[in-house]
Amino acid sequence: MSRIQLADGEEIEIDDLADYDQARRLLDQLDREIITIEAQICDGPRPGQAADWLARAKSALRHRKVLRPKLQERIADLKKEKAKAAHAVAEVASQSRRSDKRHAFMKAAVDVLPRGEFNAIMRRAKEMFPAAFSDEAQG
Repeated sequence: MSRIQLADGEEIEIDDLADYDQARRLLDQLDREIITIEAQICDGPRPGQAADWLARAKSALRHRKVLRPKLQERIADLKKEKAKAAHAVAEVASQSRRSDKRHAFMKAAVDVLPRGEFNAIMRRAKEMFPAAFSDEAQG
């Protein structure tokens, strides 16, 4: 069972975590719980505690220690996804900037070059790089 309890009491499957920051907070919470349980076990029973408290504490500790590597693995996966998404956004932005530069260059060439020279350059570009102009034939 790879379920973890959220701060609001709701339980969620570790593999269903979709937010990197939430997963990191849950790992921090899990670490605090492990430390707290270990401290309670070291301190021994308190007056009035149930006789089976040690067994329950050890069981809770074991359960949390089993969850920890699974949660760490999920965090690593979410970090990779986050980095991949950031890279994709950066790539789109980079392509957009390149496209804007090309568009600006074309506008400047139209303004600066005589019409015949511009058309000759465009014909030559289409001959040299037909794939770059393939969408014109379709449109």
